[in-house]
Formats: sequence, C-alpha cells, structure tokens
Amino acid sequence: MRNQVFSETKYKLFVFGFILFFILNLALLIRWQIFRHDMFVALANERIVDQSIPELRGEILAKDNTTLAYSEPRFDIIVYKTELEFAEKYEKQTREEFITKVSAVLELSDLEAQLEDGNDWTTIKYKIPYEAKEQVLNLKRDNDPDQNLLGLRVAYTSQRIYPEDTLACHLTGYLGKNDVGDSVGSAGLEHYWEGLLKEQEGFNLTEVDSFGNIIALDSVAQIEARRGAVIHTTIDKNIQAKIEKHIKAGVEKYDAKSGTVIVMDPKTGEILGLANYPNYDPNIYYEVENADNFKNVAISDPAELGSVGKVFTAAAALDQGVIQPDTVVIKGHSGCTTVKEEERDWEICTYDKKPRGGMTATEALVNSDNLALYEISKLIGPEKLYEYLSAFGIGTKTGIDISGESNGLFKDLDQWTNVDSATYSFGHGYQMTAIQAIRGVGAVANDGKLMTPYVVSEVEEANGKKRVYKPIVNGQPIKTSTAQKLKDMLYEVYKSNLDESRYKSLAKYNIAMKSGTATIPYKDRAGYSSDINATYIGFDASDEKTFIMLVKLEEPKAVERLSYYSARILWLDIFIDLKDYLGVPPVKG
Repeated sequence: MRNQVFSETKYKLFVFGFILFFILNLALLIRWQIFRHDMFVALANERIVDQSIPELRGEILAKDNTTLAYSEPRFDIIVYKTELEFAEKYEKQTREEFITKVSAVLELSDLEAQLEDGNDWTTIKYKIPYEAKEQVLNLKRDNDPDQNLLGLRVAYTSQRIYPEDTLACHLTGYLGKNDVGDSVGSAGLEHYWEGLLKEQEGFNLTEVDSFGNIIALDSVAQIEARRGAVIHTTIDKNIQAKIEKHIKAGVEKYDAKSGTVIVMDPKTGEILGLANYPNYDPNIYYEVENADNFKNVAISDPAELGSVGKVFTAAAALDQGVIQPDTVVIKGHSGCTTVKEEERDWEICTYDKKPRGGMTATEALVNSDNLALYEISKLIGPEKLYEYLSAFGIGTKTGIDISGESNGLFKDLDQWTNVDSATYSFGHGYQMTAIQAIRGVGAVANDGKLMTPYVVSEVEEANGKKRVYKPIVNGQPIKTSTAQKLKDMLYEVYKSNLDESRYKSLAKYNIAMKSGTATIPYKDRAGYSSDINATYIGFDASDEKTFIMLVKLEEPKAVERLSYYSARILWLDIFIDLKDYLGVPPVKG
C-alpha cells in the first residue's frame, strides 16, 4: 500500500514537473517569438553581411590606344559621431587629437566646424586617392600607439579623369550629375555610349558566425560586379592637338564667335579629329561659366554655309549630263537678277554685285558666281535639285555616334518657292551642320559614295566580347565619273586660292576645294544681319583620298566679310601642318 502511494506521488510530481516545464518553455517561446522578436531578428541580421563590390567606368581610348578618359578608385572619408563621442567619453582619444591628426593628413582647415553640423554621420573629405585613405585610416592614438583613431569610416567612390584636359572635349563629353546626384555621361561619347561605359556595382550577402567567420558554403545572394566597356575611337591625338591649336588661334585672330575644324577619312567616314573653340576642361566642367562652351557646334548648330552648297548643285548638273566642266553656263550678267514671286519680286546678286562676262561651269565655281549657279540649277529643275540635295544628306542627321546632332533645316519640295529654288542653287536658304557638309562633300571625294561619319571603331566589354564597327555606305548620290569631273573642277578652285607667296608651293598637291560665305539670318525676325559664317572645305583628290577637312568660323569680324580672308588662310595653314603627317601625295609628273 505504501509503495502504491509513493508511486502515485512520483507520478503526480512527474506530471506536475512536465506541465511546469511545458509552461516555462511556452512562456519563453512567447517571450522570444513575440516580445523579443525584434531583438532576435536584429541578431540574425547581424549574421548577414551586406557587401557592395565596386567597379569602374569604362575607358575611352584614342586611335593609338592611349587614354582620353578613364576612372580611378577614390574614397570619401566619413566621421561616425557616436563612436567618436564614445572614444572621448572613455578617454581613448581626445577631440583635439582627432582634429589635429585628421586635418593634417586631409589638409582640412574647418574640421572642427564640420563636426558641429548635428548629424551622426558627416562626410569630411570627398574623392581622396587610395594612398591618402590608407594614411588617414592608420592614424594612431596617443595613449595607445598600437590602436587606430576611432570614429572614421570610408565610402568607396571613383573619379573620372581626362588626362589630356581640353583635348577632344567635345568628342568625349564629360561625366556629370543627373537630377538626383548620380554620375551620368553628359554630351559626346560619354552620353551616347552611357549604357556600355557605365559600370555595374556588385552585391554580396554572406552569413557569418558571431566572430565574423563565414559559415555558409555559398553566398546568400550575389550580383557580380561588371566593369564598364572600353571604347576605342578613331581620334588621332596628333591631328586633334594640331587642329585645336589652329582653331583657337584662328578664333582669336579673326575675332570670331566660335570656330570648328573637322578632319575625316572620306573613304571610311572615320573622324580623325574634330575641334571646336571655345572649349572646356571636362575634369572641371562645373567651373564653366558659359554653357555654350559645352555645345559641339560641329554637329549641333546648323547654319547657312553659303557657296559650299554650289558643290552639290554642280554635282547634280554634271550627273544629269546637262553640263560638262567646259560648258558655258552663262553669257554674262550685270551683278544682279530678279526672281518673281506672286507677292513681290526678289533681287539676287553676286557677293560684289559687279557685272561679269560669260563663264564655263568650271569658271563659275572658281568665281563662286551665284548667278551662274542659278542658271545651272534651271537646267536641272527644282525636282531634281531637291532629289540631289536630299541624296547628299541635306536636312537629315548623319548618324554620327556622339550625342547632340541636329537635323539641319531643309524644306520639303512642296514648300519651295521660286526664291528657294534660286537661293538653294548657290547654297543659301537651307541650313546644315558642319558634319553634314563634310559628309556631303566627302561623297565627291569618295568617288560618289556617301559615308556615315563615325568616332567609335570598337567596343570591348568586360567579358571579352568585342563589337567592331565598320564603315557604312549611306548611298551614292552621284556616279564615279561625275565625282572625278567635279574633283578636277574643284582643283582649279584650289589653285586660284594660292595667291600668297607662302602658299604657292602647295599647288603641287591635288586638292579639291570650295569656300562658303553666308550672311546669318536673324533669330527673332525675317531678314539677315551683317554677320557672316566663313567656311572652307577641301580634300585630297588623288587616288589615295587621304583626308577631307572643313574649317568654319562663326561671325569673324577682324577682316573683310569674305571667307577668303579668314577661313581660307586658316585651312591652308592647317593643311601645311598636317599634309606630311597624313601622307598627302604630290601631283605626279
């Protein structure tokens, strides 16, 4: 009986203990799962390390694989105020010690004021190089020389560097900021190729134990970092440097508003050099006061280029067979003629309004005679003139692979008036960019084939994949035989431009050339101002076809109002500087 009672007592104690154990565990579970939930989540999260994996933006290279733009790692130095104050409270370091040592390394004069901004995290220095970052993070405490200063943190960033400063700035563009402060390519190649140049930052989530050791075999999550692609360009730095020097000197000498030089390979459309002045330094783009300096006016600013357009009119007439180089196209004129419209009669004139005798088609180009070209256009008719001007690319983008290109301005045929038909014949009325002009005349240089201008020859992605960009034929507005006849005519134009003694020796080169002088229309009302655009285009008319070059000056004021007195001289001086480097062959025999 006694044993039975003892067994029942043990049983009850066991049940009671079990129930108590269950209740206690339930209470703990409720405490952990409900009341201490946030704490355990935080502890768990501490075991997950979130690590960003930085990468760099892609490089932009010149034709010789030297660098036009690249990025380097940089670091922002941040002060964590909570830790700084903790270190001071427990006498691990003093505020004076911190300020003195950090200021000396980072060359700061206002660190004490920066630390009073009220924020828990304060960035005290941006974009310092690796060496400076290592130096500041290894600063030691006075009372414990083996321990580093407390309160410092580092954020990884990078800096875009343009090692040649202003060189090719309108081609490269610059790395600027968008509306939310993110770095983004602005203008030129940086903008056009943003998607490939931009780096992809990596992301890694890893589980660790309480000592920081990795305990998972694989990362919790990972995105691989990817470096930006390398952009290989057609830009010849030697050519680029020479034309930048000349256009700067030309703008200053002739008191022009701006200036442009383009050098292109007419066989392929490769841009060997493109320079505008004024320019800017993309390393310090934010210091530029005049926003117009950022514009690549060679591709963005259409204008009437004047008699350059006579090349297209002559090409159309030759291609149609209505003239030959020696065809007498006008028997003479008084300097002006009248074009009738319904509302009024319009007078069109030569630049000097002086009478002239009869002229062949070649002489009309040599004299750059507006009325003679008007007579030639009558032989073509407006429909065919429109077709040929369109075929030469007037009024359409060239498709060049940098940002900011304009269409130009060219009316549809059904909007043409009699005056349009007249003025278009000698290059006035419609507007084209410098890049459109060099592409169009480049078709004559290239035996009638119109090429797409381009700057990027190859893109090399981080994974090794390469994209090679080859020349693109955009059409053939004229026959090869037409192009050869026109080259011979424009060679006569070139020879007539070598008046000064220092240019006489250049006659031994087979260069085809045409000038353009155009008054500038008002922007706010009808009519034209007294200012001009002065343009010269010339190319190697030999079989080698080594180059075509355009020189344009906007509103030159220091000389007479003809491109002959400004753009011509600048073109010839640049040619002297480039001809041997380009390998331009002299005339044989």
